[in-house]
Amino acid sequence: MQNESELDTPRNVGPLILLNRALVQTRLRAKLFAVLITPVFLLGCSSTKSLPQPETNQKQTSKLAEDFQIAQNQKPKEVDLKQLKALADEYNRKANYLAAEPLYKEVLLTPTTYNSILHISDFVDTANKLAKIYEMREQYDATEFCHRFALEALKKSPKATARDKALAMYKLGCSRQQHGDYKGVEQLFRESYQILKKEVSKDPTDAEALNIMASLVFQSDRTSGAPELWSRALKEALRKSGKERLQATEALTRIAAMRLRGGTAAETAQTELLYRQAVDIAEGVLGKTDPEVANQLEFLGRYYTDEVKDQERGSQCYARSLKIRESALYEFAPEIGNSLRELASCKYWQGKKEEATVLEKRSNAIKTKFLIPGGMWFSGSDRGLEFYLKESGKHSEAQFLSDRASFVPGHAYAWGPKYKLE
Repeated sequence: MQNESELDTPRNVGPLILLNRALVQTRLRAKLFAVLITPVFLLGCSSTKSLPQPETNQKQTSKLAEDFQIAQNQKPKEVDLKQLKALADEYNRKANYLAAEPLYKEVLLTPTTYNSILHISDFVDTANKLAKIYEMREQYDATEFCHRFALEALKKSPKATARDKALAMYKLGCSRQQHGDYKGVEQLFRESYQILKKEVSKDPTDAEALNIMASLVFQSDRTSGAPELWSRALKEALRKSGKERLQATEALTRIAAMRLRGGTAAETAQTELLYRQAVDIAEGVLGKTDPEVANQLEFLGRYYTDEVKDQERGSQCYARSLKIRESALYEFAPEIGNSLRELASCKYWQGKKEEATVLEKRSNAIKTKFLIPGGMWFSGSDRGLEFYLKESGKHSEAQFLSDRASFVPGHAYAWGPKYKLE
C-alpha cells in the first residue's frame, strides 16, 4: 500500500491542508487501515445536546456557486445575519457540523452587500468555517468556492487589509491543490508570499504570517528555508500571551514533522519534547479540557505509536484525547471518531481485539453519520471496522461492510508542482 501522510493543521486561522499532509508522515498500520483519515482541529468547550437541531442533509454541494448566483438575483430577505452566524458558530465550536453547515450557507447566500449588516471579517470567517466543513466531507469543489468567495469579498471591501487578502489567497491556493486544480496556484502563492514578506518586515513578531510563509517555502522547494521561518515563528509566538501564543503549537508540530522526515537520530529523539511542549502550551493558554489540547495529545500519541512503537503511552494519550472530546464536543463529532479509531488501533496491537472492535464500531457509527456514502473517508471507516470484525471471527458482519465500502477514491493527495515565490 502506498504511504500517505496525515493532516496536521492548526485551528481555523490557517488551514495548511495540503502542506501538512506532506509534512506529517504517519506510518499507517498496513493491516488496519486502507485509507487516510483526517483529524480535525476546531475549538469547543461544552456539550451541545441541548441545542435545537435544524434539518440537514448530506447531498453534494457542487451547485453551491449556482445557488449563490440565484440568491443574489432575489430580493433581500429580512434575516438577522448576526444572530444566524452566532448560532452557527455555537454549533461549530462544539463540532456539530451538520447543524452549522446550512446556517453558514444561508449567511453566505443571503443577498446583501459585503460592508453592510455584517463586517467583512464576519463573511470571511463564515466562508472559511463552511469551507472547513466541506473539506472534512471531501466536497472539494464547495471548499474551493468558499475560499474564492472570501477572496472576492475582501477585494470588494475597502475595509480589508493587504494581510487579509494574502491569507485568503493562500487558503484558495491550498484548496485548489486539494481539488487537483493547479491552475493559478503559483500566482496566488507568489502574491501571498510577497505581501506577507512585507508585513513581516514591518512587524517581525507576526508569528502567524511567519508560519504561513514557512509553509509556502516548504511547498516551493520542500525544505530549504522553511525550518528557519518556523523557528522564527516559534520564537515570536512564545513571547506572546493569549491565543496568539497558540501559533507556537503550529510551529512545534511542523518542526517535529520535519525532524521525523529527514532529521538525524538525535533530532528524531528530541521530537517527543516538541510534541510535549505543544501540549503544555495548549493547556496553558486554553486549559486542560479544551479540544485543542486533545488535538495536541493526538499528535503526541501518534508519535508514540508510529515512531517508538509504544502502544501503552500512545493509548494513554488517545484516552485523554477521547475524554476531552466527549465532554466538550457534540456526541457525533468526527473528532471523537478519530480518538476512538486511534485508541482501537492501540488496543488491537496490545492483543485486545474485542475491545478494539467495540471502539471501532463507535468510530464507524460517527464517521458514517457525518461523511458522504461512497467517499474515500466513509469507505475507509468501513474497511477499518471490516478488518476488526474479521479478526474477531464476525465474518457476516464484516461482509456487510465490505459490500457497503466502494472504496473508489475520488481524490488523491499527490505532490503538486514546485512553485516560484520570488
